Amino acid sequence: MKPDLLRRPAPRAGRGFFRGVEWVACWLLVCCWGPLLAQVQSTSAGGNWSDPTTWIGGRVPEAGDDVAINGPVSLNQNSSCRNITVNAGASLRNAGLATLTANSLTNRGTVENSGGGWVLRLRIASSVVNDGVSFAPQQLLFTGAGDAQLSGSGLFNMREFDKEIDGRIVAGS
Repeated sequence: MKPDLLRRPAPRAGRGFFRGVEWVACWLLVCCWGPLLAQVQSTSAGGNWSDPTTWIGGRVPEAGDDVAINGPVSLNQNSSCRNITVNAGASLRNAGLATLTANSLTNRGTVENSGGGWVLRLRIASSVVNDGVSFAPQQLLFTGAGDAQLSGSGLFNMREFDKEIDGRIVAGS
């Protein structure tokens, strides 16, 4: 006869069902809320893109992040993010030769080249919406396959404008 310490307790009724529900709840939490947690926002004070103090939470945006600009941010290095929004009253300018690569860009504020021989390049895969005060990068290059969307109520003012891969640039309002 085995000692009681080695004997397994009898399973409780319904325990397997709740383990399944707990697993599904955890999966939904990770898959559905995870992308919402991947948004990185600048402080209203702004600063250099590469400086952690520019960003709420102290984390510099990475390629998979959605970014919200809420103050004056200077792009001082080549950077990538998933989608970027420049909010009203905020700005995105370059501090040197810098390229920003993203899937889409929405401008409600100011996006412009700082001048002085410096170049702000935007490499956007799918769409640019400009409802802002100013949209004047040195270069806007659409990089995604298929049609690219250019829309909004603001004026577009770029020195260079092109599409890297086959497809059309569709302009709308």
